[in-house]
Amino acid sequence: MSEHETPPERPRTAVLVPQKHGGALLHGPNDGHGGGSTPSIVRAALRESGFKRIHLLEEIADDKKQATRDRIDAIKVLLEHGMRGNISYDDVRAAVLQTLQVIQASLPPDMADMLIKKIRPIWRTNAGGAADRA
Repeated sequence: MSEHETPPERPRTAVLVPQKHGGALLHGPNDGHGGGSTPSIVRAALRESGFKRIHLLEEIADDKKQATRDRIDAIKVLLEHGMRGNISYDDVRAAVLQTLQVIQASLPPDMADMLIKKIRPIWRTNAGGAADRA
């Protein structure tokens, strides 16, 4: 293929899956390049890797042979990550989608649809009235 030719279009591998309510969900990769890890899966793997290494930061922070600057930096990193409580939208969305998949795979279709309809309002804006309870 020459430098100016457009590469051939890859076939779309995603499939529209009809839903009982009349809509459809797109299942599978929609760019022809396959799936890949979602950002929330990557972040979860990095968090787990970090959790396994917390003891290294603690050792540096406690080691009087380390330079004071290194000890302070280790303490700073521990505090920054220990105080962080933000959960990203992508993390919550991924957890909700995984929950829906488990429900749909575990229950008969009619029961799964009924349960999803009952819990759907909880996941709408205002998280089921959480702001009112705060």
